[in-house]
Amino acid sequence: MLKPAPDISLLRHGGIAYAWHERAFLSEPQARYALERLWQLVAGCAGWQGEPVLTFAAITADQVQQELDLAPGELPWLELAALLPRGASLGLDTGHLPALCRIAPGAPGCDGSATFPLDLPAALFMALTRWEEANRPVPDAFGCHDEQATQCYRQGFLDRPVLDEWALVLRSRVEAACPGWRALPPAASFWISHDIDVPWFYRDLSRVGRGVAKRLVRQRSPLGALGQLVCGLRSLRRPEHDPCYRGVLDLMDLDESLGQKGTFFFMTARPGGVDEGYDLAHPPLRRLLDQVRERGHEVGWHIGELASREPDVFQRERDRFFEICGAHPCGVRHHYLAWRGAHSWRRMADSGFSYDSSLGYNYRPGGFRCGTAHPFPVYDAAGERVMPLVERPLIVMDSPVMLAASQDSLPAQEEAITRIRRRCAATGGCFSILVHNTFDWYYPGAADFFGSWLQRQAQGI
Repeated sequence: MLKPAPDISLLRHGGIAYAWHERAFLSEPQARYALERLWQLVAGCAGWQGEPVLTFAAITADQVQQELDLAPGELPWLELAALLPRGASLGLDTGHLPALCRIAPGAPGCDGSATFPLDLPAALFMALTRWEEANRPVPDAFGCHDEQATQCYRQGFLDRPVLDEWALVLRSRVEAACPGWRALPPAASFWISHDIDVPWFYRDLSRVGRGVAKRLVRQRSPLGALGQLVCGLRSLRRPEHDPCYRGVLDLMDLDESLGQKGTFFFMTARPGGVDEGYDLAHPPLRRLLDQVRERGHEVGWHIGELASREPDVFQRERDRFFEICGAHPCGVRHHYLAWRGAHSWRRMADSGFSYDSSLGYNYRPGGFRCGTAHPFPVYDAAGERVMPLVERPLIVMDSPVMLAASQDSLPAQEEAITRIRRRCAATGGCFSILVHNTFDWYYPGAADFFGSWLQRQAQGI
């Protein structure tokens, strides 16, 4: 029988418990949400009977701030061998993990179960809600949180699904404490999606001129310039000949060759700023939407960057999407991943969307912005409630991979994203990758690279 210390409320979920108190960083509703989510990572869909076997003490708000104030590289990493049952092996590519929300000696807890040295419910809550982005904002050029200011970047674990990996440690300890119990985790999975920022490149004669000039001036290829001219004029006459339009068709072929049905996020933004904008009701795009659906792929909404900032623009673009595509539940992703905290989630949930997939990295080839590769129900910290919306973390995006390859080498980036994919698989996560319909246009050779790489990775999951 667990015996809490004075002034402790012992919150239980499955085989784990949380020694909550009034000075805790998490409120009681937040702690219950985090404990439930953590247990799901540990147990999967396995049930539980009996008392918890592992307890977490609660970190305070001051301790959280002190941890976030650490200089880059100062966060300690714990040796897993000291925390695992004797002889246990997790199959990870590391023997150490970051000490997130480390508990101070003498923190109030309870007797009767083992106490873990980290407040992992608090660490999970911070990661899933992106707490530091809301409470310690460092704006980037788009007014979103600067990726290099995040704790996972500064402390060197951006490319690790640390919550999922710590959950494996907990699973090992729970199974050792209860030999007859076994977790039932989900199988590793693979999800490919596509943001249709630009459905066609040659939308007017000026674009044709730009394409010709690029071949002549930058690439010094008269023959290539002639090809651009011919392609551009054909595309103006029939948009279906445009390389970006054809890119959508090619991506459906790619998805199907992988045994996948992809998700295509279309915009309803007007041209302006970083929003290229296009009319989704234009007959060629109507035909394209029909083809995507007829072939069994999913259509989602790609929220414009201006709409992410302006509620009236959001409402106008959303209503236009519903008018053209129907108001059935579907997914969304922000253009430029311009997620702006929980109020972005609130607008999506209130509009009836089923999931978001905006939490990834714009400027890194890949990584785990939420510390996990598992979808999760989102939490509104201000309203102290779980929202009717799921976040599907974005793990890898094509354009940062190719940009990094131009500055380093393609083999180095291939190795990096392969390592990330393996870490997803090792923890039973969903490897989510974004491939644009324009990627081969802006990065020649990208289609061959990603097509080949995706084929190899899909076979390995």
